[in-house]
Amino acid sequence: MTIDNLNQRFAIENHLQIIEGEGGFAFIKIHNAKADALISLYGGQILSYRKPQQPNVFFLSDKAYYQNGKAIKGGVPICWPWFGNDPQNKGRPAHGFARNSVWQLVAAEQLANGDTLVELQLSPNELSASLWPHDFLLSLKVTVGDELTLQLTTHNKDQQAFEITQALHSYFALESIDALRISGLQNLSYLDKAKSNTGVEQKTQQAEIHIDGEVDRIYLQAPEQITLKHIAPSLTPDAAITLHSKNSATAVVWNPWQQLCAQSADLNDSDYQRFVCVETANAASDVIRLSPGESFVLQARIALKL
Repeated sequence: MTIDNLNQRFAIENHLQIIEGEGGFAFIKIHNAKADALISLYGGQILSYRKPQQPNVFFLSDKAYYQNGKAIKGGVPICWPWFGNDPQNKGRPAHGFARNSVWQLVAAEQLANGDTLVELQLSPNELSASLWPHDFLLSLKVTVGDELTLQLTTHNKDQQAFEITQALHSYFALESIDALRISGLQNLSYLDKAKSNTGVEQKTQQAEIHIDGEVDRIYLQAPEQITLKHIAPSLTPDAAITLHSKNSATAVVWNPWQQLCAQSADLNDSDYQRFVCVETANAASDVIRLSPGESFVLQARIALKL
């Protein structure tokens, strides 16, 4: 469907329009009295969310790829139907195929309270069929208002059961990672997957998280609320993001730090100082099994204090 056709069906005057974005991808541009947002149909990916006169909540790399077959570095990529490396060791791409697929816009609505709701869907395509032999419908509902809500629903439309792991891979923007503190994960066990380690180790989080090196962790039995504090000290010392999750028993915290950042062609060498990924996930042993006809909803709600 062309951008003109998308606008004819879904545009809301002075509120929502579809534009041609980087790489020629169709972007949904939302502007209401509470917030602005930008969503790419490629990847079904939130690229920005900002309150009036405030910076983007999400980090988006200046060197991000906008091309078929490449994930966009930043915003909220969707890892699905598996999180991390191919669970069957068949050489399939890390984090599945949802973030490298073109989604369909199926609904757009201005709600009575002034929020904006859009729904995107992904169904089997040539790419998915080559990687994962199941019939499915994946739905992403995005609500843009005083808070940002992402609701990812997996529908099993197959004749047999299947299993998924997944994540809403949020890249949160920071002024400086040195100031950041992450609370809510104290006293939890986590799998330490940092490449600087030898293998995967299980450890316990003793205090608030302060990042001063490579971090790649899956927290087990994660709580429904995690807070990122001191994200923008120049705006206000108590600037914070609170991430509320539903149906997520694992949380992922990731920062590549200096060496891995420098090795990433779609990051500037110093970008590790300007973002942290705190992800609402079903990962590791938190595997979701769906019988034919069943559905599962993963939700993240992001509240901002500046």
